[in-house]
Formats: sequence, C-alpha cells, structure tokens
Amino acid sequence: MTSTVFTEEKRKIIQDLQESGFASSHVYYLLEDEKINLFENNKLFFDRMHDDPQIKDRITRIKSGNPIRDKNKPFEINQYDFLSRSLGLGDASFIELYLCDDFLDIAESYLGQTPVIRNVLTWMHPGNPLVTRTHSQNWHRDQEDDHNLRIWIYYSDIGPDNGAIEYVKYSSLGMKNNFIAPNIKDGIFPPHGYLNRDQISKIPPHDIVQGCGPVGSIFFVDTNGIHRGGFASSGVRTKSMACYLKPQAYQITNGPLYTFNYNSQKVNYCDYESKDFKTLTERQKKCLK
Repeated sequence: MTSTVFTEEKRKIIQDLQESGFASSHVYYLLEDEKINLFENNKLFFDRMHDDPQIKDRITRIKSGNPIRDKNKPFEINQYDFLSRSLGLGDASFIELYLCDDFLDIAESYLGQTPVIRNVLTWMHPGNPLVTRTHSQNWHRDQEDDHNLRIWIYYSDIGPDNGAIEYVKYSSLGMKNNFIAPNIKDGIFPPHGYLNRDQISKIPPHDIVQGCGPVGSIFFVDTNGIHRGGFASSGVRTKSMACYLKPQAYQITNGPLYTFNYNSQKVNYCDYESKDFKTLTERQKKCLK
C-alpha cells in the first residue's frame, strides 16, 4: 500500500473515534512493513506463551471450570503468568509497537494532547460454555479519566463466542448515550464504573457494536464509554492492549497510575537507563514516563 492509503486509514479511524468512541482497522491497512514485523514478533511471543506447560495447565483448568484462583480475574491469563514478572521493552515488541507514530498520532488527535501510556498487557481468555459473566465481562466504564483510548490488537480470530468486546457507541462524555450512566459524580470518578440493572435497561440495542475480527484486527476504543468484553464460551481469545491517557488524567494525578512503572512487579517496567529506552525518540520516551 502507498503512504496515502495509510494516511487515509488513519484519518478514518480518528473520525470514527470522534463520532462514536469506537473504530477498527487491521495491521495490514494501517501499518507499514517495519511495524508489521513488530506484530509478527509478538505473535511468536504468544506462540511460546501458549506452548508453555504452566500456561497449558491454566488453559485446561479454565476450560474445565476449575481455574487457579490466585488473582482477581481467574478466567484471564496474562504476561505475569508466563514471565513471572512485568512486561518490559525487551519482551518481544509489544511496547515498541504501541509506541509507533501511527498509534500515537491517533491517540494525540483523539485526546487533544500528547498522550502517555499505561498498562501494556498481553491476554489469553480460554472459553468455558458453562460459566456466567463476571468482573469486566459486565457492562462498565473504565475510570482513568473522562476520556481514554485503549488499542487492542488481536492475535487470534475473535468472534461473538470467544470474547469479542461489546461497546455502546456514543456513550463517552459529551455524546448522546452518556446519560445512561454518568461517569463523574460531583467532580469525582467512582472507583469502578459498573452499571446497575436500570442503567443497563436504557442501553439502545442498535448502538451496541461487537469487536469481531481475524488475527491482526485492531480496535480503538474510548473505554470510559460503556463496554464489556472477555467473555469466551469457546476457543481462546488472544490479544494485547495498551491504554493512552492525557498526562493529567484523573488516575495519573490522584493514583494509582502515577507513572508507567506504577506496578513494576506484575504489569510493566521500563528501565530508563537501558539501551532499549535510550534508542527511543523523545516523543516515545515521554509516553513511558
């Protein structure tokens, strides 16, 4: 593809986000070859993760309805379960890919200023047909700020039966469906944004969109808007995610997301003296502070 095609795809993503809080694309529609190589490197990480004996055991137990209950979301497998530590710049190319100019341009256009990044995560969600929704699988808002941007990249085919995200379009602050469950009360963000039954009953079915797509699909979502995801009844949902925020976002100013390294043991860690960090552009460095 020509650079003009990539530019037009980026413009369309920004327009869709500004209109509804939700947009989609694919690595082949948006990213040039160098970035595709980063994506392929991440696929190899997930291959190794899937073949790890401990991860295989977790997958089997989740599918059988007997997960290891050592964390808040026992249905979820993440990088810590595989690495026994946080994800860093040297682990495949996850952080590097989320720092690419294409993603930063989109986040900056949507948020209105140069973003910072929090919570670069890798996820596997094995399916179980017998379980019911729990935690983030229910309708909720993410409460980092009045607007955020999460970018999900799929490393498996994901459809209605294996955990596609569902989103209520136009539910971000300032849009027509925000009234369903206002996200700020007296200037304060509640610790969680879960909806009650009355609020759920007000969701217009025609405004619900599902993030279904093949390997390489990308979804751009303002998750302060109403959404739910991760509920898999079959297969395994495999994807990565990063959250882009304004530097003065509520949870950056008030905690817990003070810095990129806010949870350096289990989430992310950046060694600011490392060669990997020093080779980044100044724009990329600011995103990891």
